[in-house]
This record gives sequence, C-alpha cells and structure tokens, in this order.
Amino acid sequence: MSKGMNILIAGCTSTIGRSIIKEFAPNNSLFLISRKSAKDDVLKLKENALLLGSNSVTLIEYDLGDSPNSHLNEIVKNNYDLFINLASSTSKINDEDIFPLNHQYHTNIDLANPLIIVNNILEK
Repeated sequence: MSKGMNILIAGCTSTIGRSIIKEFAPNNSLFLISRKSAKDDVLKLKENALLLGSNSVTLIEYDLGDSPNSHLNEIVKNNYDLFINLASSTSKINDEDIFPLNHQYHTNIDLANPLIIVNNILEK
C-alpha cells in the first residue's frame, strides 16, 4: 500500500464535503476540521472514510470563525500535501443578512484562517 497524501479538509460535513471525502479517502490520510457542534457527523464521516480505505482519519475540533490562536498553530504544524477548504460562513444566508452579522467571524472563516493554513503549508 502506498503512503498516499496527507489531506486537510475544512467544511467536511457539507454535501460536497462528504463527496470529497469519498473521493480522497482511499490510500490517503485525512485530517478533518470541524466545529464542536458537528462532532457526531464527523465521527460518521471518519468511520465511512476508514471503510473506504483511508490510511487514517484525524478529527480536528476547531471553528474557523474563531480568531487565530495557538490551536490553529498546532493544526498547521503537520505536513499536508493538500488543503481543501469548503468552510464558509455565508453559504446559508442571504447577502442582505451579512451586513448586520459579525464581520470578524466571516473574515476568519472565509479568509484569515484559511490563508494562515495555506501560508504554513507553502512554507514547509
């Protein structure tokens, strides 16, 4: 069995996230980022990925809407071959609803934290 890739996936509980896991699970090691509230869904995804032939599945509990912190630094210490970001703060709201919401939260999910992750992957 080949070593495969280390793949970090954020937003894995979405419909497209589940499809991505099915596609990339065989012979690869998956690292799944999810919020605490999605833990049950992610445990089921882990089980399915292992059945599909994933080398390993690591669950990472982190809300990309949080301000960058030491936990994010721990996440990016690993060596990843691929980062798939499907996380979005605005996927289920109308454009008109974005303005009154917490802008920092949206910026963290959609831009700041994914950028930190990508920069760290590229530096290795």
